[in-house]
Amino acid sequence: MHDAAQRGTILIVDDSPDTLELIRRNLELARYAVLTASSVNEAKGLLEHQKFDLCITDYHMPFASGIDLIRFVRGTYPGTAIIMITGYASVEGAVEAIKAGAEEYLSKPFTDDELLTLVDKIFEQRRDRKDTGTGTPVS
Repeated sequence: MHDAAQRGTILIVDDSPDTLELIRRNLELARYAVLTASSVNEAKGLLEHQKFDLCITDYHMPFASGIDLIRFVRGTYPGTAIIMITGYASVEGAVEAIKAGAEEYLSKPFTDDELLTLVDKIFEQRRDRKDTGTGTPVS
């Protein structure tokens, strides 16, 4: 798992166990270290105990939304990148997610390649910012 940790650490948050398992498996195959949470509260607990490079969160979840999580991560862990995923895609939802602090917005259903391309792009941008010294401070 040492190689995966070098590639990046990702937190996936979704109330669908099937979605969590599918995304987790695909990202682990791509050598990322992955933890999952089925709620915003569970995600907050994990964030308090481990540093994540990227948080991938669903939009619609019970009790608290992905937007709530984005605001929490942005305010508490500004060095963590965020991707919002949703099965209820809309222009308004995308704008809300980006304004709240998500780097990217991806509509379900998406292919494994679409997700991996987006994740790789975010990690490449993080490396570029780190190399040029313009990166966001790491939480």
